[in-house]
Amino acid sequence: MPEAHGRAAPGFERLREVFRETLAVPGKGGAALSVYRDGDEVVHLWGGERDRGLPWRVDTLVCGFSTGKGVTALAIQILVDRGLLNLDAPVCETWPEFAAHGKEGITTRMLLNHTAGLPTFPDYERVVSTDRPASFQDHGSITAGLASAEPLWEPGTQSGYHSLTMGFLLGEIVLRLTGSTIGQFTRREIVGPLDLDYWVGLPSSEHHRVARLSADPVFGDDATFAAMNPSSLGGRAFFLGKERRLDAVFEQTFNDPGFRLAEVAAAGPHTDARSLARMYGALAQGGDLDGVTLVSPTAIRDFAQQSFEGTDCIAGIHSRLGLGYALNSPLRYAMGPNPDTFGHPGYGGATAFADPQAGIGFGFVSNALISAPGTDPRVLDLVDAVYECV
Repeated sequence: MPEAHGRAAPGFERLREVFRETLAVPGKGGAALSVYRDGDEVVHLWGGERDRGLPWRVDTLVCGFSTGKGVTALAIQILVDRGLLNLDAPVCETWPEFAAHGKEGITTRMLLNHTAGLPTFPDYERVVSTDRPASFQDHGSITAGLASAEPLWEPGTQSGYHSLTMGFLLGEIVLRLTGSTIGQFTRREIVGPLDLDYWVGLPSSEHHRVARLSADPVFGDDATFAAMNPSSLGGRAFFLGKERRLDAVFEQTFNDPGFRLAEVAAAGPHTDARSLARMYGALAQGGDLDGVTLVSPTAIRDFAQQSFEGTDCIAGIHSRLGLGYALNSPLRYAMGPNPDTFGHPGYGGATAFADPQAGIGFGFVSNALISAPGTDPRVLDLVDAVYECV
């Protein structure tokens, strides 16, 4: 059984054994786990390999995929809480070019709950593609493509997962309002104050700390390709190119230095488990942690209220959504026993959430990406163990 480094506070010892079992899951790689309870970190564990023959270390970073959606939501939450942004005002009031082709009524609320109808844009491959990792750095051309696009459905009528575009759309709003990119804003307003190791756009000086991703072979099979290819809506929402299937996207595109440099806020941050758990630990405490206030309790409640429930028209799976956050749902986003839990998972297993009722902030990351129809089974075991301990 692989060794688990780090600590588990008295009463949480069981997490060490369960975490070690996650490291024994077939497939090379490593992982890290952090749990905050009532503002204190009670579990911080890591183990396995960050790359072949190289151990996972306490300072190892890894791509957090869609855990970034929760952090992006928090950035918008901060602007709303400060009175700088009205969720129900048209986006084009902040971003005039966005009004083209019937989008004059789209609001920031619709961007947050994936009902805007903009999971992709026509001919995206001219601008950005998973075949060209560095193309994700061209924020201006990507947002221009979205601004000129026509919604794929009537905005506000249904939800379809904006897997990549959510970050670019909301990032442009942040840029227009503050003059800072989404990466700069999150570092100034969230990362710095809470002392997190979280990066939207990872500088080259930090690349040596990044764990190399390894994809479940299932990501490359014909069934996955039928659902995720450049002609499918899911594939177009992921800006898939014609040269790489999904397994190669994870192992080549997402491991590429050019992609790591890009500010892919909703699907490509680099972080560790502690940073995710600490951020959500603050939200579980009403927005305060160690003398730092991120947002008000009112803002947390507003963003964690259900904004959509139903079948996602792209993923085809039942979802419960707040504003930017996924809400606890056994069918897709299982995050413990309490219904008011909110957070966001990431492709392949990364998971982060806040449970205000239990005072829990949870963060799990891994470079061994596993295909699962709902919540990663490793995470389910870890979450069950957390609640056994509390």
